[in-house]
Amino acid sequence: MKTSVEVVEQWFAENREALTSGGRSVSIRSFKSLDAEKGKVSISLETQKILASVTLWNLLRQITVIALDQMTNETHVLVDRALFPEEEIVPLLNRIFHQIAAEPPSFAAIQGP
Repeated sequence: MKTSVEVVEQWFAENREALTSGGRSVSIRSFKSLDAEKGKVSISLETQKILASVTLWNLLRQITVIALDQMTNETHVLVDRALFPEEEIVPLLNRIFHQIAAEPPSFAAIQGP
């Protein structure tokens, strides 16, 4: 069974091209992907309007999404919680990146399933 970090890494590899469309810049950093306690991954997205960071930890399947509105310099916490037991990572990532990469981006909190 894949760790949460491995699921995110695979999702990023499959979606990188779409994420970079329209001049967006994306990057991924992983730490100890296979470690159930210390593993974590962060995806950064930058557009002309936002800087966003999505971080997920293996331990407790904790996810944090922070976005900076570059037009107003306001920081928005969109998600800061553990995933629900039945919550799947891939659909959540799809929702998150659809929301923050939209024109205009949405800074509304992202709820669970």
